[in-house]
Amino acid sequence: MSQPHLPLGPQLLPSGVVVARLEPDAAPLPPRVQARLAEAFHDGTGTGLLHLATAETTTDLPPAWSWLRGWGQQYLATACRRSDLAACWATLDLPVPDDIQGICDRAPPFTGRELLRPHTLVAWWSAIAAAFREEATRFSGSVHDWFAERGPTWHAVGRVCFHVAENKREQAAPFAFLATYAARVGADGKPQHVPLGRALKQARGDRSALDTLLEPVRRAAAQVPLVAELVEQRALFRPQRWGPAQTARFLAAIPTMEAAGLVVRVPRWWATGKTRSVQVQVTVGPHQSSQLSTDALMAFDVHLALDGEPLDPAERATLLSTTEGLVLLRGQWVSVDADALQGVLARWEAAQAAADTTGVSFVQGMRLLAGMPGAGMPDLADDRTARWSEVVAGPSMQAMLDDIRSARDTPAADRVLGLQATLRSYQARGVAWLHTLTELGLGACLADDMGLGKTVQVLALLLRTRQVDDRPPSLLVLPTSLIPNWLAEAQRFAPSLHITVAHSSAGRDAAQATLYTRGRLWQGADAVLTTYGMLHRDDRLAETTWDLVVYDEAQALKTPSTRRARAARTIRGRARVILTGTPVENRVGDLWALFDLINPGLLGTAKEFLAFVKALGDDYGPLRRLVSPYLLRRLKTDPEVAPELPDKTEVTVFCGLKARQAALYAATVDQLARTLEQDATDQARRGAVLAALTRFKLLCDHPALVAEDPDEAGFVEGHSGKLQALATLCAELAARQDKVLVFTQYRRMMAPLADTLSRAFGRAGLELHGGTPVAERARRVDAFQAPDGPPFFVLSLRAAGTGLNLTAANHVIHFDRWWNPAVENQATDRAYRIGQQRNVLVHRFVCRGTVEERIDRLIADKAALADDIIGSAPAGPGITELDDRALLDLVRLDLHASRTSLAP
Repeated sequence: MSQPHLPLGPQLLPSGVVVARLEPDAAPLPPRVQARLAEAFHDGTGTGLLHLATAETTTDLPPAWSWLRGWGQQYLATACRRSDLAACWATLDLPVPDDIQGICDRAPPFTGRELLRPHTLVAWWSAIAAAFREEATRFSGSVHDWFAERGPTWHAVGRVCFHVAENKREQAAPFAFLATYAARVGADGKPQHVPLGRALKQARGDRSALDTLLEPVRRAAAQVPLVAELVEQRALFRPQRWGPAQTARFLAAIPTMEAAGLVVRVPRWWATGKTRSVQVQVTVGPHQSSQLSTDALMAFDVHLALDGEPLDPAERATLLSTTEGLVLLRGQWVSVDADALQGVLARWEAAQAAADTTGVSFVQGMRLLAGMPGAGMPDLADDRTARWSEVVAGPSMQAMLDDIRSARDTPAADRVLGLQATLRSYQARGVAWLHTLTELGLGACLADDMGLGKTVQVLALLLRTRQVDDRPPSLLVLPTSLIPNWLAEAQRFAPSLHITVAHSSAGRDAAQATLYTRGRLWQGADAVLTTYGMLHRDDRLAETTWDLVVYDEAQALKTPSTRRARAARTIRGRARVILTGTPVENRVGDLWALFDLINPGLLGTAKEFLAFVKALGDDYGPLRRLVSPYLLRRLKTDPEVAPELPDKTEVTVFCGLKARQAALYAATVDQLARTLEQDATDQARRGAVLAALTRFKLLCDHPALVAEDPDEAGFVEGHSGKLQALATLCAELAARQDKVLVFTQYRRMMAPLADTLSRAFGRAGLELHGGTPVAERARRVDAFQAPDGPPFFVLSLRAAGTGLNLTAANHVIHFDRWWNPAVENQATDRAYRIGQQRNVLVHRFVCRGTVEERIDRLIADKAALADDIIGSAPAGPGITELDDRALLDLVRLDLHASRTSLAP
């Protein structure tokens, strides 16, 4: 029976490490490819990228893997262009490419994509060099042998060099060609070349050396007619005088010749990418009589341009009539394909004629600028169209884009009239960016990392927009549980804002509820808070035209077919803003759904968008250019953010199992082993595995959680290693007068935790779970935040993992592990967020010798197996698919380790 094609994708971890993991949204890969990638990236990012660049050269890979392969291949291409490769291959540290930001921008979506920064690519470059050096120390042959074994397409590169230079003294033959061999490295560290003919004479007595020398030439001749002609005419062995036509053929074949293993040296104006470029230039902007706005119709002008400068009629005629491929224009050589240029020009001129009749919308103009196709426009994904045309913004359009860019990148005022807080520098830039976009009527996605203050940025924005007279109120749509948080934050930071709640059960008093019922609630208000559920229950929300419409925790709208998502699209406003701490660039489906809400039509229909994404291959630069003006995401680790946040430290508290815990755990392992020996269906096996996994986790917390007899369900502190560790730790915290948050997955565990903590601190604390009323949540949060408030807060991970500000705590305890770092980090961020003035210490409790410790170690080691297991549920999608032996190895009890409890 053949193995299934499983969805294996790359994941970038916050540490900058890339791992291969199973995840539902990744593209399925054949089993052999899965195994190779998992093994390669398990050995390190550099090893994985080197593997992609060599062993997977011809493998059909999804865009994310293909893009990563391209970075590895760029390193090898840089290495291969060094003629002294053989002399220095054990210490191959190479200069990083200049266009590193552009390479980042072209990265397709994958898990952790939002963490990608230029410094990440620099680190990967060094990791590839380290992996290359390690290969050199283990490999017994030469670098050329290594390339022949690991990557045949790189075999013999760097040995034969084709040179083309300008010969300005001869007008009839303005170029010269010479083939050489890089024989050695001189005393100055530079390669020394000899003519290829001389190198062949020196190699006559050594057939192997001769074959090695000519192999790249043979490979190139098989693919490039010009090289085949040079070989046949023996013109490789003496200098050649070339005209523009022959030189143009050579320049066009450079990528193929380099891929075959030749080194190519050309004039600096070509080699550095500074060759003058003739293109059809399309300038997009509003009609001269129109003001720039999202409602304005755009016009575009089509003309031929050289490096962005329009050509006069005589120059245009010269270019379009050439048959040689190179034209001397304005003192420099210009590469041109007259037939292709004429065809592209004709298509754009036809599109211009149609646009003069019907007009082009603002959204269509933005799509053209980003390279996304539009109705009636030439296909910008077509290679010929993309090569010979360029769409640029007109002056007013460019000024708008510059304003958006400068608002997010330059310092802004840290004070907003009416805001009772001093904004951090990145928050001030966020407010300026939001204001710039929304004043233009454009939608915005503020996707800052959790805890960076999205709420205070929106409150500052509301204060700024209120300064314009005669504007209606703004509408803020939230999960119900966040209403108390928003009201509290508004009262703290923007008390002058008049905010009401459009939800009868969430109103702050009876009078407000009455106003809501009578439909006069938002008269005179600056902002109205409502919930996602109210969008389809109260027609008045859709009947009102609002100023701004803000959707918090907007990931709730990522499925456009849901009732709440459809209702959200009916709400009218001057501009829409979405807030989310979840990366929106990592999943193209989520990106389309959210951007279609804030800027309808920008990404086209869902069908058009998917076709566009498919055509991108592994270069997602056009998509990033299209969405980047409207998307702002900062991470806690960003250099401009990190210095403004307090530190966070994470430690693992290892706990031992008590005797009864260990006995029940071992019995459960035995029962699972017997179950696995039975010939059960796949569904029954998965059910048994998940049930056993849940029982293991419950046992690690306390044996009373699995007691069959209610009379035995006493939560005695001495029966649980974790409870004892908690008591020891919190006794120390109490002596230091620190406050702590304790998270658990299991509601039945909350009361025993509170009892243990009460004894440790000498006074009672607080609890919060899914059954806590909304209004009571706010009161408990306020009580905990008070300077003399309760010392601890026990919280359900599901109910309190998001949306709460609990910065009075400087310790966070995860009593049981969710096995999903993202979920745990969301919970930790209740304390580690804006307003925290002290170091936050995170304690993760793990029972030694159990499945908890093994998965904790896998997470810490960033192993691929952990990524298979970790998921959005307590047990990830991969654990039930492990074979019996691997599964039992994962959950078995190490009795010696389990009885060794380390003091926290």
